[in-house]
Amino acid sequence: MLIDRSGKVILLHRKINELDIDHAYYALGQSLQVVQAEFGTMGVMICADASTGNHEIFRTL
Repeated sequence: MLIDRSGKVILLHRKINELDIDHAYYALGQSLQVVQAEFGTMGVMICADASTGNHEIFRTL
């Protein structure tokens, strides 16, 4: 989650690469997102999103 200076949520990310544990604690997302923040364009990945072995995910952000 990214929040701007005024407290508004500007990006809410749900991980896209599912772990084999804790399914009850999170919902899966469908894609990576970017947002224009005050200091530049930002993207978010969480934990296992970076563990796919697919480097296209990193390049997308």
